[in-house]
Amino acid sequence: MEKGDRILLHSKNCDAMFRSMFAAFRLGAVWGPTNFRRIADEVASLASASGAKAFLRRGDFPDHAATAGGARPDLACIRRIGTCTLGEANVPHETGQRAG
Repeated sequence: MEKGDRILLHSKNCDAMFRSMFAAFRLGAVWGPTNFRRIADEVASLASASGAKAFLRRGDFPDHAATAGGARPDLACIRRIGTCTLGEANVPHETGQRAG
């Protein structure tokens, strides 16, 4: 991430959300939170229109990450923030850098 890069965040209000905001500001990145009530297709549209380089999401929204990644295959980073939800630990999840 570099100064001016855009980070899209999909999360309910939580400590991790605010930590991501402070980290983005420290990097000089543009932090763009979405409304957590948006459906996956709407978030994918925001990811595409915003030119986001990274997508952060809370553990409650795995479908949003997959859909945003499909809409914007050049995302450099898709990460989960906060705690995972029941059963998510058994599902492969984002590790940071995307392959490709």
